[in-house]
Amino acid sequence: MVLPWAVDAPSLADTLHRVILGTMRWLGFMIVCLTAALMAGCPPKAGQNGAQGANGANWPFWPTRMRFHPLTRLVKNETTGQWVVEARIEFFDSEGANTKAAGQLAIQLFAGADSKPAGDPIQVWNQDLHDLELNHRQYDDMFHTYLFRLEVDPAKVPEQIVLQALFVSDNGVDLDATLKLRR
Repeated sequence: MVLPWAVDAPSLADTLHRVILGTMRWLGFMIVCLTAALMAGCPPKAGQNGAQGANGANWPFWPTRMRFHPLTRLVKNETTGQWVVEARIEFFDSEGANTKAAGQLAIQLFAGADSKPAGDPIQVWNQDLHDLELNHRQYDDMFHTYLFRLEVDPAKVPEQIVLQALFVSDNGVDLDATLKLRR
């Protein structure tokens, strides 16, 4: 007579086989997840988009182009009588997106009717964008540009000026931009 509640108990070998097989599946799944997580954190390989950094790192967000933003202008401070160049500098990475920059920036003011600077600059302003406090203070989050308010002696400002920005990035790339303005 077979009792209804009596069931054939699995053998010890069957139980061990199921436990070991389940553990191996779990370990295999964990190895796949760990490998995927580690590969996601790998830096880009040489030859992919990006510029070589000073330490050899291939970082895709180094500035590769810069320009004077169209909101750059020459205005007169009514209280002091000084002319102020409101220079907005915009940097772009290799994908064309706005980016911040670290390096040395020089903004030069030239007299001239041509779009190209000629002769000696009337005035030069140097900005060290390595200085994180200055970098943060000058960066305008609204327009994604660096804003520099540069005062010029009224006697030195001709009717037409040319601004030139020269930038040396930490990754060794030299960038330049030019803009013609009128008083």
